[in-house]
Amino acid sequence: MSRFISFGRASFRLWYKQKIGVFIAVAGLVGALAISMLTAMYLFDSLRSDNWLETSDRLYRVTKTTLQDGKPSDFFSGPMTLVALGPLIPESVPHVDAFTRIQTISPTLMYEGATESDKWLTVDEGFADVFPLPMVAGSLAHTLEAPDRLALSWSKAQKYGGLKAVGKTLDAEIQGEIRTIEITAIFDDLPDSTHLKLSAITLLHDRTLPKQAWAANWPNTLTYLTLKKELPNKNIVEEFGSFVDAELPPSLQGRSYNHSLEPVVGLMFHSKQSFGGYLKPALRRDYLYGLGAYSRFAQEAPRAGSVS
Repeated sequence: MSRFISFGRASFRLWYKQKIGVFIAVAGLVGALAISMLTAMYLFDSLRSDNWLETSDRLYRVTKTTLQDGKPSDFFSGPMTLVALGPLIPESVPHVDAFTRIQTISPTLMYEGATESDKWLTVDEGFADVFPLPMVAGSLAHTLEAPDRLALSWSKAQKYGGLKAVGKTLDAEIQGEIRTIEITAIFDDLPDSTHLKLSAITLLHDRTLPKQAWAANWPNTLTYLTLKKELPNKNIVEEFGSFVDAELPPSLQGRSYNHSLEPVVGLMFHSKQSFGGYLKPALRRDYLYGLGAYSRFAQEAPRAGSVS
């Protein structure tokens, strides 16, 4: 026991003489541990993004791969699909529970004498089943039963009186047409661990679609689907492209791309699309590299400041 006491006293005297070196060593170790924990939490949160959704274990996003000379290419590859693809899914793909397309519109709003531009998402009726959002007031399913109805996020609804926003109307210019829109529902603000940005949702229909002829053949739509809970055929995900591509209209067949499914859980980690700012950007790899470099530096700091 006396040897340990003597060793402790000697160590303490040495550390006291080398206060700066000891401080650098301890600070480096603490910094390295803290950065490592933050990096691990950042990665875990991104890899499990959208896991809070009830449908997350069977929720997929359609993505396409462009082919050049028969080989996959990054050019125009990604989750942007044709608007005509969505309705083909329940008809051609077995065991699909629900599907929804998502497009963006930028209406000009006129409310209480003020005029401003806004950003809305237009979706199919199946959105309420694919993305069962937590509701504060009203019903999302009811909102998507007919045009000219609007669901707002809780934060967005504050501008119109919070809970009192339900039942109010506002005029909106959409695709060159002035329409009266009724606020019928409010959904809770989404957790940070989601790849979506949702503040206003309305029904996708002919009056919200772009009127230009080229828009029908241009990939400008996100398409999501949920599979049934019990799948007799476990290869549906792998075989999705063969089902859909065979059902494309003749005018769209022979295009140089293949369709496939990607799980929604973890999209914040690997998805590269921002969809005009309606999707959160993917995890920044340079942030991870920077955190790793800092952690490495912090680990080396104790050696640089170690006592001899």
